Amino acid sequence: MNRNFQVKFLQYLLKKDSDEGLASWGWLIVIIPIILILAALSIPSLFGCVNKAKQAEAKNYTGVFNRSQQAYYLENSKFASSFQELQLGIMTQTVDYNYYIKTINKPVKHEITYFYSVPRQPGHKSYVGAVTTMKDNTKNNEILTQTIGCETESPTQIQPANPTVKLGVLTCPNGTVTFHRDR
Repeated sequence: MNRNFQVKFLQYLLKKDSDEGLASWGWLIVIIPIILILAALSIPSLFGCVNKAKQAEAKNYTGVFNRSQQAYYLENSKFASSFQELQLGIMTQTVDYNYYIKTINKPVKHEITYFYSVPRQPGHKSYVGAVTTMKDNTKNNEILTQTIGCETESPTQIQPANPTVKLGVLTCPNGTVTFHRDR
């Protein structure tokens, strides 16, 4: 090889990064703050999504309970008063929620059953579902069922109040909003 070429080649290899822009550590100084800012903005949103996913379990259980109680009433002319009687396969306690049933099978005006989803940890909303019976005066006094699902307006570990029947319609209690209604 030509001696002049060898010298120029060695100079090229030993050339400092400062002649060609930012060195790799320079890029880190620029990029790391950008990554930290993006992480700081997205972490609260991520926790909100995690809470919504955990609350979806309770909402789904409430809907399943309501539909199952309707089917049970259709077959037995009364509501199930326990998870075993209803045969849903729903656990009474999961990592995030405790579940309860309260049934009133006294056909004075209407029979009613409640399903409660109460969080075990702070930061989640509570849920209550209800199924009730009523007579349909237009169709040979046929018995109909009506369902509702209520969600607390803010996170709480307190069991929500029971939905009530007002003018023949199930209504969510104060401090809750309706997320499902079936007539």
